[in-house]
Amino acid sequence: MADIEKKSGYVALVGAGPGDPGLITVRGMKLITDCDVLVYDNLMADEYIAVSNATEKIFVGKSSGRHALPQEQINELLVEKAKEGKFVVRLKGGDSFVFGRGGEEINSLTKADIAYEIVPGITAGIAGPAYAGIPVTHRELSRGVTMMTAHFAKNKNVELPWKALANLGHTLVFYMGIASLEKLGTSLINAGMSPDISAAVLERATTGSQRNVIATLGTIAEKCRESGVKPPGLIVIGDVVNLEKTLKWLPERPLEGKGIMFTRAAKSQYKAVHMLRRLGAEVLDVPVVKTVARKNDEAIESALENLEQYKSIAFTSALGVDIFFEAMHEKGMDVRSLSKHILAAASKTVIGALKDKGVIADVTPEKTGGGNLAKILSASGLEQGAKILLPRSSAADNALPESMIKAGFDPHSLSVYDSVPTDLSWLKVKLNNWTPDAVAFLSGTGVNAIKQAAPQLFEGDNQPLWACVGHKTAESLKQYGIEADILPQIPDVDALAEVVKAKLA
Repeated sequence: MADIEKKSGYVALVGAGPGDPGLITVRGMKLITDCDVLVYDNLMADEYIAVSNATEKIFVGKSSGRHALPQEQINELLVEKAKEGKFVVRLKGGDSFVFGRGGEEINSLTKADIAYEIVPGITAGIAGPAYAGIPVTHRELSRGVTMMTAHFAKNKNVELPWKALANLGHTLVFYMGIASLEKLGTSLINAGMSPDISAAVLERATTGSQRNVIATLGTIAEKCRESGVKPPGLIVIGDVVNLEKTLKWLPERPLEGKGIMFTRAAKSQYKAVHMLRRLGAEVLDVPVVKTVARKNDEAIESALENLEQYKSIAFTSALGVDIFFEAMHEKGMDVRSLSKHILAAASKTVIGALKDKGVIADVTPEKTGGGNLAKILSASGLEQGAKILLPRSSAADNALPESMIKAGFDPHSLSVYDSVPTDLSWLKVKLNNWTPDAVAFLSGTGVNAIKQAAPQLFEGDNQPLWACVGHKTAESLKQYGIEADILPQIPDVDALAEVVKAKLA
């Protein structure tokens, strides 16, 4: 087998899991991140596409106005890209070998003598019921589980062994069966299964939009029609469905069914995203810029060597904290080097980043941002004319240093990282099938990136709620003629998420 680290003529077949972006294997995520070419279908967890560093991201699924690429052509594409010496990840929902046609793709690779790897994924037929509190097997209620596809689109005359299924004593799980639901119920009842046995339909399993419809085999089709259930959905039939009443574990989710696009820098992670997901929102986590730490930079070297000349170090982003501390460590320095400095943090997120380094900020303004940070530094007792080091992005504007100059200080901006736009071409595919209820921006860079990648979001009458972390970000949005709908009193990511929650709940 080829050496995967060389990324040469190699294909990894990766199962993306059932929809919750947290339900992918560690191995799968590593390969998605590192590959040269990413070939993917329609996925509910599209942020996998966003975080990939692949130079080619090729969509082969079906979207609005576009038919799926035929399987034979997908097979040829994988072989072609591997023969170019590239490391290819073929990303498929759930598990590639469970109704995913992964076996056909592997056959093509084998015939072409292409090395490959298979990374299993959690299949929706197990995960979806689990998220609904339904175990697919149970010692007292079900001897086993039988999973089938109920997709009869190509041949309406195809029949399953209904009588055998009706008398098997297993939990029955049908994939792709929403359109065939009435036929399934009728066929099983005619084969001898009781119409009173419990049945469940799980729509958009494991996502914030998961909806569970519980009924009997005889009534489930009608109840789903009344509820307006749409694909993708799973059908679960068996006595284990009754356990949903006692084993249901997901809390009440006020944002269930709501979609939020959350834009950020590629290396930044925010607890707010996890909070919104726990509340039931489907959050599309979109890195809009990549940050590249400046290595072997003379200005950084000089600042660290002459750190004692600065009375204060003011951090305005968690990323600035991480990169500054990394640069310190590379020079053999640690937190002891900061003991004589007044450390200022511009937001709760920055406060948390410093805490992660074992440091408690001395200055934490109640209202973060340029002018307020300068005023709070003045109130901290920092003398006039004091030098303040500002480790931040090379793209940062002059508002903060100018406010510090007005307050009587001597600020010195230190560019510790550069920002590079990410490839957002994949976003067009996503928005053909999904419209967010709210879009959250943490910077003007994010506003500009989304406007360029998805101009349709900014047009028409049914626009999403526009959420901006602070006034400067809102000004960037306003240049496109749009006023921010959500602007927290404190320019902080967690505060922004709380207001988004209140608006959408």
